[in-house]
Amino acid sequence: MNKPLISIITLCYNHAEFLEESIISIWEQDYPNIEIIVIDDGSQDGSGEKLLELQKQSSFPMDIILQKNTGNIGLNLNRGIKKAKGEFISFLSCDDKLAPNIFFKLFAAINKDTNIQFVIPKEYFLFGSRNNDIFDAVLQNSFTKTFDNSIDKMLELEKEGGSFFVQGTLLRKSIIDAVRGFDEDMLGDDIVLRVKMLQHIKKNPPMKFDVIEGYTFCYRMHENNIHLKGERQCKILYQVMMRYFPGQQSKELQKWVEHIWKQYVKKGEFKKALNLFFSNMNSKKFLHFRKIIFHSIKYYIRKILS
Repeated sequence: MNKPLISIITLCYNHAEFLEESIISIWEQDYPNIEIIVIDDGSQDGSGEKLLELQKQSSFPMDIILQKNTGNIGLNLNRGIKKAKGEFISFLSCDDKLAPNIFFKLFAAINKDTNIQFVIPKEYFLFGSRNNDIFDAVLQNSFTKTFDNSIDKMLELEKEGGSFFVQGTLLRKSIIDAVRGFDEDMLGDDIVLRVKMLQHIKKNPPMKFDVIEGYTFCYRMHENNIHLKGERQCKILYQVMMRYFPGQQSKELQKWVEHIWKQYVKKGEFKKALNLFFSNMNSKKFLHFRKIIFHSIKYYIRKILS
């Protein structure tokens, strides 16, 4: 029996250190019908050259896109989606890796019902090191902790930072096309696609998603993880709230912004703190930020006078 083609779309930016391990984790999958699409966004560490060497060794078709740096993750992922020939798509970053032999399990779940648009695992594996801390543990995706994976609950979790990783999921290309992929004018990527797909499913019953036990991908902790850039994460969630949850509030966004504001103030970087709100965050729409600003200014003045 022929197995449908799965297109694995993976992004690379200065991931030469991790690249081979990531690609090998795809090669070692036991699912027989895979194509690999890698977009290298102008790496300066030899990643492009390494990818071309790996392409020669690949047992699966492997398409390499080498381009000048855009810094636009949504744009780059959309380029991969346009290249994809598969009925199903999975995403991966070149600093992470897939768990062994995941696609038969994912495919069995999504193939149970044509209304199932994507399949997500309950867990992910965290590994690597940062600041001398070693990580090696299986962790739960956020939705698993709530014991509620309804559409409404998942969307509530998105307002508070996210419900699951897009990496390690299996998605029908048709739903990605239906929501027009990633928003190229937004900073966020995973959260944008998740929200768009969840809202699309909510509007189009009997569409649904499914959940499987275990983990399907391994998230590597290292010093350059994008999620460690707090101000960037604030801007991402702010943009998502403005576009997809207009008029609603996010406690998590308020908490993140307050934390970053205080960090700037403690360092005496008051200009950056103000810029976080007025230049980038358009904080006039968030009245509760005024309280944060007021208390932070008092903190800053006390620090100067002490």
